[in-house]
Amino acid sequence: MGAGSVCIDIAGQQVVVGVALVAVDGVALPVVAENVRREVATAVSRMTQLRVIQVDVLIADIDLEVLEEQS
Repeated sequence: MGAGSVCIDIAGQQVVVGVALVAVDGVALPVVAENVRREVATAVSRMTQLRVIQVDVLIADIDLEVLEEQS
């Protein structure tokens, strides 16, 4: 799964979501992952009325250029 991709597996009324993303250098990765998990689960449940049982978050890369641009 490459950065920026999303995978969704549906089995009956249950959904498993996989998200790959690029994080900005300097952020707390566990916090980013937990926020993404919570927001994705809420959005998918609201849009589909299905039960999200798992959201896997892959930090596929870290963007160092954002920090360099701010310097």
